[in-house]
Parts: sequence; C-alpha cells; structure tokens
Amino acid sequence: MRRLDDALRAALARAEALSSAPRLDSSTFLGLRDLIAGASGIAFDDRSRFIVERRLRPRLRALHFDDFETYVRFLLHGPEAAAELERMLEAVVVRETYFFREAQQLAAFRNDLLPALAVENAATRTIRIWSAGCATGEEPYSVAILMQESGLFDGWSIRITGTDLVGSAVEAARRGVFRESAFRSTPEEVRARFFRRESASVWRIDDRIREAVDFEVANILDPTATGRMPEVDVVFCRNVLIYLGEPARRSAAAVFYERLRPGGRLLLGHAETLLTLGTPFTLEHVGRDLVYVK
Repeated sequence: MRRLDDALRAALARAEALSSAPRLDSSTFLGLRDLIAGASGIAFDDRSRFIVERRLRPRLRALHFDDFETYVRFLLHGPEAAAELERMLEAVVVRETYFFREAQQLAAFRNDLLPALAVENAATRTIRIWSAGCATGEEPYSVAILMQESGLFDGWSIRITGTDLVGSAVEAARRGVFRESAFRSTPEEVRARFFRRESASVWRIDDRIREAVDFEVANILDPTATGRMPEVDVVFCRNVLIYLGEPARRSAAAVFYERLRPGGRLLLGHAETLLTLGTPFTLEHVGRDLVYVK
C-alpha cells in the first residue's frame, strides 16, 4: 500500500510539473523552426512542435528562462548565442546510431565496393572516405573495421573522416568509448577483436581503428567547412537527409558531388533518395544494393 501511495505522489508531482512547464506556442515555434533550419537544414513540420518543446525544456531550466520567447531572443542576440545554438541542436537532433547499421549495404561495401576500390586506386594506394553526419562515430569506425578486415589495403594510405555539426558528438567520437546499446548489430567475434571492455557495459575501440579515423565539427551545408576537405572516393551520409528540408537536401547533394572524385560513390540510408532532386548522380548496382555515382 505504501509503495502504491509513493507511486501516486510521484505521478501527481510529474503532472503538476508538466502543467506549469513552459509552453511553445505556434508563432514562437515558427521562429525557432526557421532558426533550426537555417543553422542545420533540419526541417520540423507543425506536428513536431510538442517534440521540440519537450526536448528544449531542459535548456530553459538550465538558463532559468520562464518562456520560449525569451529563449529564442537569447539564441538570436544573447552573449553566448553561438554556444547555446550548438546545445539547442544537440537537444533536437535525432542521434539514433550504432555499429554496422544497415548490414546489407555494408555487406555490399565490403564484398563489392572495397575490391573495386583496390583495383581503381592501385596506382596511388590511397583511399579517402567521408562519413557525413557521423554523430558519435559508430559509422566511420564500422567502415574502418571493414577495411581492416578486408586485408586489401595493407601499406596503403587510408583516411576516413567523420564530420558532425554538434561538437559534443564529435568529442565523444574521438574518445572511442561506447556502451552496450551501440553493439546491437555487432558480431561478438568482431567486438572481441576490435574493442576492449572497460566495465560491465562500457567498451573502448582498439587504437588501430581509432587512429584510422579523423573527426571534425562541420555542417555538411557549410561550403566553408566542407571546402577544406580533400577529394574523396566514397561518401557515407546515411539517415541524415531524411531530416532535412528539400532545399537543404539539394545543397547537401551538391556538396557531395563536388567533394567526390570522378567515379566516386555516395551511400545513403535505405529510406533516402536523390531521385526527386534532379542531381547529376547516376545509380549503380553494388552487390545487392544501390549507390549514387559521380
């Protein structure tokens, strides 16, 4: 009975806190939505207002703001607006990622694309790969593991670059420390070979793999940031474009096309397509998957 009373009191406390929490009204949401889109290309529709409200309430509490209008003014004109803009993006951006996500596509990369690259780049013995929107690093590290396992590139100059617009995600990627949820698609033998257990649920990636990947803070829509990158053979940008509005998707596709070498490949998530955007990419079958080719 006492346990039931405690649960009831806790539920009432949560309901009271929710009823007094700041609300994001429609007009303020429109301004905030435009701010998010301008900074990241991420497009929230009207149905997302309550999701944004819930995700940003902790930022209002941290700054001791009573309403979202004050928060938006702070993002526009506050003394630490740039730093808060990054914290805001970190709060609203979806970060669903784990090792060896979309296994069929990675199998095509391992079994078909890597052997092709070994032939195409034999003269230079150099490969450059860009993981755009890499979050906390699981994707580029997965690519590095597959390349190491292939045995095709011993003695080659391999450089994998992961970029993300949120600095805290990039710092986490550089540390190379992951919890159990990151391994939901990782074979146990792969984890045993390339990770070291640090505690019951924490694993650190092997230095051989960590040192094969560089991480940078960069917005894929910012030509100043992406223009510094060298020409690459492959771009991975998976499950990023689905969150962008159409103008941002067009801009991202143009950036990828510019950064790829002739014949370079772009790999998107299975829920993403460029077919409606009229880009100069062509589609190519790679194993049982499709990639975009410059």
